[in-house]
Amino acid sequence: MSDADRIAELERDLTDVRIENAGLKASLEHLATAVTGLTTVVQDLRDTMNRGKGAIGLFAALSGALGGLLAWAAGRIFH
Repeated sequence: MSDADRIAELERDLTDVRIENAGLKASLEHLATAVTGLTTVVQDLRDTMNRGKGAIGLFAALSGALGGLLAWAAGRIFH
């Protein structure tokens, strides 16, 4: 193989590497965008779950207070 053939082959290989590198760069940018979107979705879900936990806690407290009030009233009425 002559030097000219080896140089031509190396140039083709370098071009292939550049093309592959550009494809990887585009894939990485797409992945970064997808991760950013997923981060936003996860934060929204976490916020929604925290609001749900707060609502459940509020309902538990209200039901405990109402049950205590009913028990106190029933004790006063039937005593």
